[in-house]
Amino acid sequence: MSTSLTTFLYLQIGTGEHKGGPGGSVGNLTRETVLESATIASSSRRFHEFMWTSLAAANLPDPGSCLSKMAEILPRELVGCRMAGEDSGDGRPRPRTNPATTTSSSSTTSNQLQLLQQQGPAPSRLWDRADHAALAGSAGEEVDQKRSRIGATMASEIAAATWLTVLMALVAFLSAEGRNLLAEDTPATKTKNKTVEEILTYETFNGIFPHRNDPLSKAQGFYTYESFIQAAGMFKDFATVGGEQMQRRELAAFLAHVARGTTCGFSKATDGPYAWGLCYYQELSPSSLYCKDDFNYPCVAGVSYHGRGAFPIYWNYNYGPVGKALDIDLLNRPDMISSNSTLAFASAMWYWMTPQKPNPSPHSVMVGEWEPTDDDKLGYILPGFGATTNILNGQIECGHGEDWRGQERISFYQTFAAYLGVEDVGENLDCGLQKMMPSGYTVM
Repeated sequence: MSTSLTTFLYLQIGTGEHKGGPGGSVGNLTRETVLESATIASSSRRFHEFMWTSLAAANLPDPGSCLSKMAEILPRELVGCRMAGEDSGDGRPRPRTNPATTTSSSSTTSNQLQLLQQQGPAPSRLWDRADHAALAGSAGEEVDQKRSRIGATMASEIAAATWLTVLMALVAFLSAEGRNLLAEDTPATKTKNKTVEEILTYETFNGIFPHRNDPLSKAQGFYTYESFIQAAGMFKDFATVGGEQMQRRELAAFLAHVARGTTCGFSKATDGPYAWGLCYYQELSPSSLYCKDDFNYPCVAGVSYHGRGAFPIYWNYNYGPVGKALDIDLLNRPDMISSNSTLAFASAMWYWMTPQKPNPSPHSVMVGEWEPTDDDKLGYILPGFGATTNILNGQIECGHGEDWRGQERISFYQTFAAYLGVEDVGENLDCGLQKMMPSGYTVM
């Protein structure tokens, strides 16, 4: 909090000399309450504009000067901040005396006393030592009495005016308009999250997957932009946290794994090898039923658990938890993944968002939530795109040096990141030298 704001609020609330009494409480407004509000308020450069306006409304002679002086004064003093334009009783503003012109001569003192007697109560200001010395030198007891009356009048007037100033400033700032002004300057606003639709528009989705409906595509007409957005809405943190750049980076990583698992592209394909993602929605010629004894997710006789979906899912022990999470019976009807494009995307997003102990979720890696353990670091498992590959398919692609499948994933990621306007794809893109993570599930 700025010095001037701290001093101002402390003087009005914390001294216990005004009508709030010791402890600085007025009604339900306590020193702690206002200081807490002021701590929030002081983060905006606009708060001082509110203070300046409120001080001016309270009829101070120079609000800007008064605010600056508050940073220099001691508690319970308001040097130089006196009230202006007070009525002298005859309809004319009372003149302001200037302590700098005060002398110690008896004639000057006499004139000042006469002026006080003619005008009644003195102008509302704090008496400094020069005033006191000049008057006390020749008027002793009479001056003390005058000063006592003046001090009482001054304290009452300043207390009322300054409390009004504080309340006006706080009410104005904490209003809807004040909150909007504060929002203009906060770092959170500069990294405000966008919706998935705002980043991945229909045109951008088509640009990343331009051949998904090509006659050569085995998933022609299956995957739609609308089904992707609908599936994304089922996971509130999917590509919606960390600010726009992090959102774009997470989308690029997720879509890269989707494209790698569903591509039918090749080096000389039209528009290149990375333009043919979402070409498959299931394995065409499964070599087995992919059934394995599992107590929690037993196989159903005659049902095939071959690869299906945007992250091709294999094995009954993977279909089981996905179905449980999506509240559908995939053990009996795994074909729902290959007959409903929203479920095809949603199953992939669930894997992306859900940690499989001891492995983190790919989402937590890409948004910077995951912190590697000492053992992870010894195994070169560090935050970055490579760790997401290790989580999803590390038993096949990681831990044995450069792997062509892992390199393809990196190329998809870099291509999509450039298309989405990602400024920095990050480090540790490869998992070739990483220790293989325990197999939490197998999707590709």
